Amino acid sequence: MSGKPASHHRPVAERAQEATGAITPAVGSVGIGKSLRDSRIEGSATGSPVGQCTANLLEEGRSLTKYDDADWHYGGIFPDDLPNAAGGTHIGMFVAWCLLSGFAGEDIADELEPLESRESTPGAFLMDVLDEKFVSDDLTADGNAFAVAYYAGEHDDSCYLVDYLDAFGTTPTEIYRVEDSWETYDVIADRIGARFHAWLDAGRPQFVSAR
Repeated sequence: MSGKPASHHRPVAERAQEATGAITPAVGSVGIGKSLRDSRIEGSATGSPVGQCTANLLEEGRSLTKYDDADWHYGGIFPDDLPNAAGGTHIGMFVAWCLLSGFAGEDIADELEPLESRESTPGAFLMDVLDEKFVSDDLTADGNAFAVAYYAGEHDDSCYLVDYLDAFGTTPTEIYRVEDSWETYDVIADRIGARFHAWLDAGRPQFVSAR
């Protein structure tokens, strides 16, 4: 376990607010509302982390985005020798970076202690606290703007997943074998942070290109 304090990313959010002011997330389906933790989408699983990773959900007349769900992965083409939790590791790493960087939404802001203390790994936090799902009400407006640009992508062509595969020298079929650990987080957090600052410096474009 790394001794690096989890709170070291928090100033990132302050820079986001200073860049050009808060921007509403680029995809019109991202909004505000009650948590969708109990919502499910039938037939949404693709079995591939490089395939579709967003889905639009409606609740009480408001539109929200489910960016990803561990079930979309372990419920599809998935290694028989791995636990279901392995389908959420790559999701949890990005979510943990956002939450520890000051982009936690109101619904989750008071539940971060297991991450801040590193008592819970990012993947375990996603599975246990976030009910296996990554949805837009987990994040602030700034966090959602970055998630849309980097995690989701223009055509579900996630730049984050490209970076994740490269960082760990793995492939789409082997991605679930990356360990859910704080050592893994520290590696990918550097990539995410670099992408975030480049996104800010570029004027917060609607989408991030992997090129």
